[in-house]
Amino acid sequence: MYKTIRREAAAPRRRSGTITLATSSPQLRYDPVHKSMYTEVLVMSGFKSNPKRRYTLVDNGDRSTIKNVLGSVTNVRLDGGLLKGEVSWARCKRSQEVASKFMHGHIDLFSVELQPLVIENVHDYKGLGPARIIHEWSVVVAIVRAAHGE
Repeated sequence: MYKTIRREAAAPRRRSGTITLATSSPQLRYDPVHKSMYTEVLVMSGFKSNPKRRYTLVDNGDRSTIKNVLGSVTNVRLDGGLLKGEVSWARCKRSQEVASKFMHGHIDLFSVELQPLVIENVHDYKGLGPARIIHEWSVVVAIVRAAHGE
């Protein structure tokens, strides 16, 4: 026996989900002052935030116009050594296009702009060369990296 579901009774498509915003994996960064590369490491236990805070989700970190606001991220927390949060997309056409790409698995690259609070510079980090270890930090804004250029 088949059950018919009327369109108005069907659950709406889910336009949110859990995303990973940061990890402790060493990241290569460029220092424009010294014109050299260095390794940056986030100490995940150093994340400082109000768990009820809502972070703006922007396209490629460009906060110069409201057109780049794609949604928000809430419930930002440490989960198994990763910084995770729940993304909710804005209702505008552009945000919904990006949300659709996210829900279909075409976009999975998110990050944060952070405010370092306690930094340690080391000469050599695990054989990777000079490093900046960020022991305490907070999030300024969440970033989706793949929406630019649409």
